[in-house]
Amino acid sequence: MIHVFRENEEQLLRMIRMSTGHMEGNLQLIYVLLTDCYVYLLRKGAAEKPYMVEEALSYNELDYVSVGLDQQTVTLVCTNRRKQFLLDSADASLTEFFLMSLKSAMIKGCREPPYPSILTDATMEKLALAKFVAQESKRETSEVTVRFYGLVHWEDPLDETLGPAPPHPTAAENCVMKEGILNYKVGTNYLGKELWKPCFVVLSNGILYQYPDRTDVTPLLSVNMG
Repeated sequence: MIHVFRENEEQLLRMIRMSTGHMEGNLQLIYVLLTDCYVYLLRKGAAEKPYMVEEALSYNELDYVSVGLDQQTVTLVCTNRRKQFLLDSADASLTEFFLMSLKSAMIKGCREPPYPSILTDATMEKLALAKFVAQESKRETSEVTVRFYGLVHWEDPLDETLGPAPPHPTAAENCVMKEGILNYKVGTNYLGKELWKPCFVVLSNGILYQYPDRTDVTPLLSVNMG
């Protein structure tokens, strides 16, 4: 992490994997690095520099933290209101862990009390969502009660365009990085010897697709490698 730090004696305290762009359909991983001096927002980099700094916020810049509906998002709001950063956790327990880690980092680090407020009411989100549901269901907003709100993301490994699907993604269409035969462990026999089986795999856009054979159309599974 030395290539990331701004200060010579900076200490790494915690790094948390979150995401951005969830609600815009442009999901991207982001790594929130907490040190004793800064909150770093990082993206995956190259081999020489594994992480690229997208933003670095000193703890003294933070004004307050706004938690989204059902703890699915966190917004870091700076004293300069033009600097606001929406982070998607899509998980209430992850949000709680991030808030706990952030407060702990500020206590151990350069921020003096009072610490930034944490707003959890999500009033505007509740009103906007209730209004949307009311319009869709042709009811009054006062009749709508939000029981649960959660961010969900899934990826369809198949080509959604009309017509027959290609046997696997092609380099021209999906930026294939690697493809070939890979042996994977399927278990052990009664003597404890490992059993391995070959399959055809394609690594495309950070997703590893597994096929029974090179000519198969439908993958057995897909794994996000990000």
